[in-house]
Amino acid sequence: MGVIAIALTFASLISMPFLSTVHIGSPKFRVLSERLYWVFVADLALLTWVGAAEILDSTVFLGQVCTAFLFFYLLLAFPFLSWLESYLYLNSLRLSSNNKQ
Repeated sequence: MGVIAIALTFASLISMPFLSTVHIGSPKFRVLSERLYWVFVADLALLTWVGAAEILDSTVFLGQVCTAFLFFYLLLAFPFLSWLESYLYLNSLRLSSNNKQ
């Protein structure tokens, strides 16, 4: 089961450029993605710690929760946030161009 999870993780990471539909040039303006990215980094740190920790019920549960969040981020949140931020950005451009006319 662990080998399948690792394979899915690598497949997800490889597919990330194809899942992203961002029309915004800089990540500086992608506030939602920036916040969730740091939660993703903290999740990876927790998974690293859990992988080295003693096998207890609490560490197994924490590992399962962190793994579920990892796949949620890679497969659902990342593509949705890319779409949402592009949608909001393009709508704000349309609104500002309509106001100038």
